[in-house]
Amino acid sequence: MTVPVTTGMSVALPRAGALTDALVGPVSGRLSVVQEAFVPSPGTCRRAVGLSAVARCLRRRSPAPAVAVAEVLAAGVEDADGGPDPTARPPWWAGWYRGLPAGGRAMVEAEAVTWATQLWTALEWERLVQPMVGGGGDWWDCPATRALT
Repeated sequence: MTVPVTTGMSVALPRAGALTDALVGPVSGRLSVVQEAFVPSPGTCRRAVGLSAVARCLRRRSPAPAVAVAEVLAAGVEDADGGPDPTARPPWWAGWYRGLPAGGRAMVEAEAVTWATQLWTALEWERLVQPMVGGGGDWWDCPATRALT
């Protein structure tokens, strides 16, 4: 038996119901994006950090996205420095983030807080049965061209 997750947070934007309906409804197509060269930046980190932050909020390990983002970033730096478990692999962004000056770190944090807050308030989480965020992404590579994923 599965039961909806109760987050204890009733914050949701007006379109949260419609977006949640789309997520729990039938699948109707695939999203395709063109591949580009990867360059670490605040914009490319915001999703990875934001997903980890929202996952912390769902598990009630953090009270809000802003707090969760700060915790995720701090843990990433700790892991990049060797952390409590030197065999653990730090997140892909941790070494790059650790080397940024204070202003760069602030940009990464601001981007991630914005992204995580938008996701956190975009859904009615209590309607989702055992929601999971993060993990590997689902990919489909177009056999006709390597430029389309």
